[in-house]
Amino acid sequence: MPDKDGKLIGVGWSNKGTNFAPGKNGKDRAYAFTAGAGPVRDDQIALDETSAGKGGYKIGDTVRVATNGPVKEYVLSGVFTTEDGAVNAGGSLVLFDASVAQKLYLKPGYFQELTVTAAPGANADKLLDDVLKVVPKAATAQTGQALADRQAEDIEAGLGALNQVLLGFAGIALFVGVFLIANTFTMLVAQRTKELALMRAVGASRKQITRSVLAEAGLVGLVASAVGLVLGIGLALGLRSAMNAFDLKIPAGGLVVGAAPSSPRSPSAS
Repeated sequence: MPDKDGKLIGVGWSNKGTNFAPGKNGKDRAYAFTAGAGPVRDDQIALDETSAGKGGYKIGDTVRVATNGPVKEYVLSGVFTTEDGAVNAGGSLVLFDASVAQKLYLKPGYFQELTVTAAPGANADKLLDDVLKVVPKAATAQTGQALADRQAEDIEAGLGALNQVLLGFAGIALFVGVFLIANTFTMLVAQRTKELALMRAVGASRKQITRSVLAEAGLVGLVASAVGLVLGIGLALGLRSAMNAFDLKIPAGGLVVGAAPSSPRSPSAS
């Protein structure tokens, strides 16, 4: 989906389309509309608030949308907010009327996912058993808590693999750093042979000279570590700005500096 100048909105891999599924009150609980309403005709769509803002689109504007077929034009009927992870990562989300979405992505009369909202106080396990009785045998069902736990595990697994890669690079950097520091101080001590010999001549003991060299190395290491920490924090902030410049968003929140920050947990689904 392009903006009015023809530039693609969002990151291609995270641009998504789905159906608007209103209840008896005409609203879809998954989306909160800030302007207009959901699509109810074949020629209407709704956009997430960020994408609409990037494209400069307002209610009633014509929007060109490409799916698996030719580019088509739709009328923007509404703008909504969403907690969809792909949108938060810099993608876009287009809502179609249910019949249009089925023709574009599945088959008429077919749905890929169904969300069942439990009444307050309902037993989740009993509700799951009741749902399993009415869905096709090929379909699967799970409680919101089970879904949230699985998503959290998937996120932790993905982050764990990334952590292993980063730890590998950190180990290489540590090895190279230790080698360079040791080699540098070896050369410095060799270059200062006359200075050290003079210190010995005026009465300095071997231990005193050794302690002075170690103290100097410790001071240089402390200063270098502090400078590295500050530069690392600055790099993290700069990386966030750079990613935002390329529409690659990261979850909102303050900068966390720590040895092992807690992993984010996904909210429970109903």
